[in-house]
Amino acid sequence: MHAEAVNAWSAVSIATLFAALVTGLVSAYFWWKASRVLPNPSGGIDSGEQLVRQEAWLWAQIEQSKTASKLNAIAAGWSAITVLLSVLSSLFSNEQTLAALVAHLVS
Repeated sequence: MHAEAVNAWSAVSIATLFAALVTGLVSAYFWWKASRVLPNPSGGIDSGEQLVRQEAWLWAQIEQSKTASKLNAIAAGWSAITVLLSVLSSLFSNEQTLAALVAHLVS
């Protein structure tokens, strides 16, 4: 490979590595956010009746679980993108692998 092409692929490798870092941090943020979701019981929590208070807490926990699940799903999607970018960065950083890949694609 020519030196200019290697330098260009090195730049691509660094760019994809940086993108993987960013997406990894985004996924970590969503997992952190999911871990911070707390139940928020509304109406009925101040009721004098035990059954009404328990029902308010139960519904609050169900909503907490739904919210945390959505955030976990978002985090998992970002994590998948991180893995893909990491693999691409690794491919782009290895000159021999990259040359073989380009030769295969061109032929």
